[in-house]
Amino acid sequence: MGSLMSSPAKIQTVLPAASCENCGVRRLCLPVALDAKDLDRMEELVRARPRLERGDYLYWAGDAFNSLYAVKSGAMKTFGITSDGEEQLTGFFFPGEVVGLDAIDNGIYNCNAVALADTQLCEIPYARLDDLGDALPALPRELTRILSRELLADCKMLTMVGRMTAGQRIACFLFNLSGRLADHNGGEIEHIELPMSREDIANYLGLTIETVSRKLGELKKQGLIGVAGRRVDLLDRDGLAEICPF
Repeated sequence: MGSLMSSPAKIQTVLPAASCENCGVRRLCLPVALDAKDLDRMEELVRARPRLERGDYLYWAGDAFNSLYAVKSGAMKTFGITSDGEEQLTGFFFPGEVVGLDAIDNGIYNCNAVALADTQLCEIPYARLDDLGDALPALPRELTRILSRELLADCKMLTMVGRMTAGQRIACFLFNLSGRLADHNGGEIEHIELPMSREDIANYLGLTIETVSRKLGELKKQGLIGVAGRRVDLLDRDGLAEICPF
């Protein structure tokens, strides 16, 4: 784990390069159930598409909540700070997933959000989203769907850290990550380019970096994965699934 380093956010807002209708990940985020007319209204709602470079902050814990952010490309992580000043990772976000949902209840962002790679987002002003709820009945349903997906992910994470062995945690992390990325890809994937470091993985799973490296090596010896730097080849997804209890 590492302590939080002060670094100003560097958010570059770009003009809409592609409409919601033509977005490659729109089926995974808010507009998934909208018809053509509703998509036009959604396009008006998504007024900005921030672009971040690796290491840039999207927002800081304690900032006022104004918008949700759908990841269009790249990857994000969120983390809080413990009482002794250490980082604690709370989530990773990939194309089609929405960052900032935890802020809806109390009106502030509860974690820091930083880009793991060059990342483009769609900014969805929450007040306008709420206003459009009556006009676009599909939107509240989609928001509920996304919140449910987040709750399920949190439940799996708690089970992973609380009841699984180190080897099971690593296998489940890779298996679940491959599934999330496959959703974006539109089919099963053969390898993962990990945007996060081994230190990030260790922090997220409650392990040491040494344990993460050792368990990855064991999975490699079993012929389940191939590992070269941050590239993980998925040689036997069924084998990973057998190790992962859910």
